Amino acid sequence: MARYDSVNEAEQSFFDVLSGSVAIKTAAELAQETTDALGIPSVSPSILDQLEEQASGGSAQEASSPEQEQVEAPADREGDVPSESEDQIEAAAAEQVAQVDQTDPEPKEPRAPEPELPSRTTHGKLFSDKTAHPIQLLEVLTMKYGAEWAEWESDTLWWSLRKGFGSVGELTRNKIMALRVAATTDLPWIDWDIFEDCGLSWNDTIPNIGAFQPMTPMQLAFAIQVCREIRPDDEFAHEVKAYIAAILDDHGWVWAPEEYFGDVQDILERGREHLVGLKQEVIAAWKKVRKVDPHTIDWTDEDPLTIHTMKLFTVQMYLQGRADLRENTPGRQSSSTTTSPPVP
Repeated sequence: MARYDSVNEAEQSFFDVLSGSVAIKTAAELAQETTDALGIPSVSPSILDQLEEQASGGSAQEASSPEQEQVEAPADREGDVPSESEDQIEAAAAEQVAQVDQTDPEPKEPRAPEPELPSRTTHGKLFSDKTAHPIQLLEVLTMKYGAEWAEWESDTLWWSLRKGFGSVGELTRNKIMALRVAATTDLPWIDWDIFEDCGLSWNDTIPNIGAFQPMTPMQLAFAIQVCREIRPDDEFAHEVKAYIAAILDDHGWVWAPEEYFGDVQDILERGREHLVGLKQEVIAAWKKVRKVDPHTIDWTDEDPLTIHTMKLFTVQMYLQGRADLRENTPGRQSSSTTTSPPVP
C-alpha cells in the first residue's frame, strides 16, 4: 500500500536541487581510458570545438565564393543588361499605353454588304422567260454556282436549276447549253456551224443541229455581241468571218460596220469593186443619221442609199431592244454585271 506522507530518495534530491542546498552537477570531460573502462561512447569537447570551427569557416567561404557572387550579380557579366527596377518598368509600360491611347486609330473601311445569291424569288421568272438575255443567264449561273456549273453533267445542271429557280423553258435550256459551249471551248469562234447554232439559240430560236439555218443580219450582230461579252479579246477565225460576210452579201449589204459584225469588210468587198462608191455614201450618211430617231425620217424604197441606211437602223434597233429586255427582266437589279463568266 503506497504511503502519501513520505518521500523517496529521488524526490528528496529534486527538492534539494530546487532549494539550492545541493550543488548542481556539471558535465566534465572524461579521459579516454576512463570512457573505455566504463564502456561509455563519447566525443571529446575539443574535437567538437574543432568541428564547429571548421563548419563556421566553411560557411563563411561559401558566402564569399565566386559562384554566389555570380548568382547575386548576374549583370556583371559581359553582354548582360542591368535589370530595371519594378518602378521603372511600370513607368515605361504606362508611357507606352498613353502613346497608344493618344494615337488615332486607323479608320476602317466599311465592308460592302455581300450580294444576295440568286434564288427562285429573285430570278425564277428569268429561266422561264423566252426572251431572257443569255449574258444575264450567264451572270446568274456564275453567281449561284460559281464557274463549276459549266463542267457539270446535264442532268445535274437541270436538277439544280429546277431546285433553285423552278421550271426551265426549252428556249432557256438551249441558251444555257450554247453558253456552256462558249464558256468551256473556243468552237463558236472557229467553227461556223457551232457559231450558227449558238447564235440561233441566243436569238430565241431552237436550232436544227446539223442543218444549215443562216441567221439574219440582226441575229448575227446579237450573236457577235454575246461572244464579245463572254470573251472580249478573242477573234473569229476566217471561216466564221466568211460565214458572216456571206449572209450580209445575201441580204445586199455593201458595208458591214465593225462594231456590229467585226472585221469582215475585206471579205465582203471581194469581187464587188464597183460598189465602193456606194459604200462610201452609206458610211457618210450613217455618221449623220445614226443618232436620229428613224421614225422621223421620210423613207423611200427606191433609193439604194436609203435602203442601206434602213438596214443599219434595223440592226441598231434590234440590239437596243435586246438591251432593254435585259434591263427589264425580273431579277436584273439583283444580278452583278461584274461577275466573270467561267471562261477557262
